[in-house]
Amino acid sequence: VNIELKDHSKDLEVSRQNAAAYLYAHAVSLLNTGLKSDAGQAYSELLLITKLYNEYKDVELLMRRAIGSSANLARLEINNLSDAYLSPDFIANMENMALTFKQRQYLNYVVKAEPGQKYSLVLSIDITKVVVTPGTVNKKEYTTSHKSPETFAVSYEDKAKFEEDKKHPDFNKCKITEIYQVKTATIWGKVRYVDQPSGKVLYEVPVTAQALFENMTATASGDMYACPPEIQEILDKPKKKFPKNAEMIGNAGKEFKILFKGIIWNPAFIN
Repeated sequence: VNIELKDHSKDLEVSRQNAAAYLYAHAVSLLNTGLKSDAGQAYSELLLITKLYNEYKDVELLMRRAIGSSANLARLEINNLSDAYLSPDFIANMENMALTFKQRQYLNYVVKAEPGQKYSLVLSIDITKVVVTPGTVNKKEYTTSHKSPETFAVSYEDKAKFEEDKKHPDFNKCKITEIYQVKTATIWGKVRYVDQPSGKVLYEVPVTAQALFENMTATASGDMYACPPEIQEILDKPKKKFPKNAEMIGNAGKEFKILFKGIIWNPAFIN
């Protein structure tokens, strides 16, 4: 018996491509109806695409849009899972989204669950790690020279004085010390879309935000004509007091809030 073996891998790939294309097109059409029930169906079809391909067009973006569009009202929770102390004011600021009318139409939220009220969706904002680096001061010392020292001559009324200065060992040499202050605060976390009835995580997005404090000053000695203009601008600029850790965390929190708000209420979702 002669058995002819055929390679069907190309046929299977074509079928997979066709299935993904159909599901994608249908999901987009469902989302465009504006109906919450259709948005829920769109999420299910987009989820099927993720089982066919790890990455496919803007499916991840559409999945977040579908989850938000399918919910009547979400409950927002800020969970500090880090070792850092986050003040009640910090948490309260995180909870206040200050949504526009259109953003509320897309997806509104509450922070405290009302008695008897059911929420199909929980927006869980998890802060998993907070790191504040100690303020550091770095110094860099070097000497600069002007590429065309003869151009200095025009600034001398007494040409003999120019010739005299040229003999000085520091002529066309500027000794510079740059002083750089830096301190950072970084917050790591994630946004989790949770189906409240089942507790299932529907989607998860990592978030990292950083606040940066920096200040640069410099001192110079020797021939100031050889000092670069960008250094002259910061000469003798005063050092600054490093911000306290709580202030740095607060600044990083503002950036963290901007990022997770942009994930949930992405402008692409708002009609």
